[in-house]
Amino acid sequence: MKTRVEYDAQLTALTENLIHMGALAAEGIQQAVLALQQGNKELAKQVIAGDREIDALEKNIEHACLNLILRQQPVASDLRRVSCALKMITDIERVGDAASDIAELSCHMPGGATDDLLDPLLDLAGCVRTMVESAIDSYVKGDLELARAVMKQDDEADALFCRAREAVVRKIAAQPDGGELALDHFMAAKYLERVGDHAVNICEWVEFSKTGIHKDSKIV
Repeated sequence: MKTRVEYDAQLTALTENLIHMGALAAEGIQQAVLALQQGNKELAKQVIAGDREIDALEKNIEHACLNLILRQQPVASDLRRVSCALKMITDIERVGDAASDIAELSCHMPGGATDDLLDPLLDLAGCVRTMVESAIDSYVKGDLELARAVMKQDDEADALFCRAREAVVRKIAAQPDGGELALDHFMAAKYLERVGDHAVNICEWVEFSKTGIHKDSKIV
């Protein structure tokens, strides 16, 4: 009985750390885009520094997952759940990297973004942040339908990325001397589009945790 209590406590701690890591990554995206919007270099530096905490959590969660697999030898659904967490943290860490990359872009921009470039970027950022938060939520709740809804939402993220890209093209055509700034915004949009892809990856692992199937292949 004591062993089972300890095992359940470890599973709970694992989930709590993963929720914390996901929240930090999603918040990092919001703060990085805010730094870009305001030309706030101090905020950008805070986002970059915050990425180190996400990296540390990745290592801690990885250690916890391996410890559970090797010492507790979980079976069936528990094994899939722990394996899912082990895979998810890679994508969450990369969301944190994307936030840091956007923050670094804002550090060498001369000022805040202009509305014609900023508006589609803000819409895209809001979309992918929601996707990340919902993807983590689907893992915590074991909600397969929510995970599949997030995967479908990637089409919206792709459409918003196209809007952001088109805004950059129009800006360069209208003001060729502002091309470098416009390209920085394009890079920020590309980082955000990849965040949506990482959210989809997380949901594919949530699907695996519930079904044993990953990308149409039966694994466990």
